[in-house]
Amino acid sequence: MLGERQTGSSGLRLTKLRRDKEWVERAREVAESIVAADPDLDDHPTLLEEVRSLLDQANADFLFKS
Repeated sequence: MLGERQTGSSGLRLTKLRRDKEWVERAREVAESIVAADPDLDDHPTLLEEVRSLLDQANADFLFKS
């Protein structure tokens, strides 16, 4: 259900894209610079684990979709 915490989701509240557009753009820039400098995220193990968790959840959601 929307607004409920799900397994693998962060504790962040949903953003309002119009209000938070600058933050979203900045986050994208930072993410792109991290990946450009460290494509395998070897120096960012916590980030790597979070990405894996999100990908695993997305794959599970896709597989169990009816």
